[in-house]
Amino acid sequence: MTDDLSSLNWHRLSVALLNIRTTATMKAHPLSVFQAIIKGITVTAGSTVDPTIFFHIRDKKHTFRMKEGDRLNLEIFFCKKDPQYVNLWKEALEAYIADPLTGKNFEIIEPIQLEERNFEKAVADAGKLPHEGELCLEFLTPLPFTPTKNRHRTYLSRERFISLFERRLQKLFGIEVKYRQGSDDFRLLPYYWNYTEIRHPSHSQPGHVQYINGCTGMLYLKGRWSGFLPFLILGRELHAGTDITFGRGYYRVHADPPGYFQSFFPNKKAVVTVIKEVIERYDDALESLSIDSYFPFNEEMLAFEICDSITSGSYEPEPNTAFVIKKKGSTERIVEKIGFRDLIVQQYILKTISEYFDRMFEECSI
Repeated sequence: MTDDLSSLNWHRLSVALLNIRTTATMKAHPLSVFQAIIKGITVTAGSTVDPTIFFHIRDKKHTFRMKEGDRLNLEIFFCKKDPQYVNLWKEALEAYIADPLTGKNFEIIEPIQLEERNFEKAVADAGKLPHEGELCLEFLTPLPFTPTKNRHRTYLSRERFISLFERRLQKLFGIEVKYRQGSDDFRLLPYYWNYTEIRHPSHSQPGHVQYINGCTGMLYLKGRWSGFLPFLILGRELHAGTDITFGRGYYRVHADPPGYFQSFFPNKKAVVTVIKEVIERYDDALESLSIDSYFPFNEEMLAFEICDSITSGSYEPEPNTAFVIKKKGSTERIVEKIGFRDLIVQQYILKTISEYFDRMFEECSI
């Protein structure tokens, strides 16, 4: 399998652009803008639209919006193209940007770099990646795939995930490359990324809206993936998925996976919202919090103290309050009640994790 991948060759054209003009009418998404530019240059270079020419804006997420003065590092890839054609395309790009009409919004600020690429160079650029444990693929642009029936829209099975790489390589290079599992034993955690849709006005069908859709964000792998690692390394440069236009399926690899909740937990603003919900829901919450904390009660201050105690690791639940209630037949039952500060923390944790944990269960689960 590795021998098959080591025979692949392609070209990468790197160009640094400066956005020199942004107007109020420039509302198109950057992925749409550069897809249109690449289409125009390809036609200028004497070819029809070619799906094996694709791009990404290096390290830019799908949420990126262009503004005047931005530097954009655009990388364009050519599969199954000879050096003569790629050089011709490079010259067409320079002419396109230099033209006052087609290139009015951008300026090339560094010499264009053209490089022949192969599997070995992709491995060298990726650096040392683990073969087992946990790995995170951060999808910066949407990865489209057919949803699984009766599962959350973000759910992606291991089998379909693998096929997205196999089928892409087949599309790009015209050869069939099959993954052989060997001793691999890994699974996906597709619970922490999100489905997104980017609206794209159709130029070929005026009045129609197309969607650049798919999942973006953190996709985690756990287990052993030694045999699949070459596919992941290639995908880091050549993307994943069978939809090649609009720079879809572009991702970064995090060898030391960032904790998903680490970047936003705890969040003071979210804690304030929960405090308000608890006060509104329970009649004696405000009085209890005022006595236990300070008077007059201050939501912002309590939220700060809760976040600080969670961050520092000093948070400890208070003892529950026990009381007796009467039951039918003159029997009694002891009931325990947690303090409102602990209720706030529990509700905040529930609110933080429930969206993602719900995705782990079948639709029929309660």
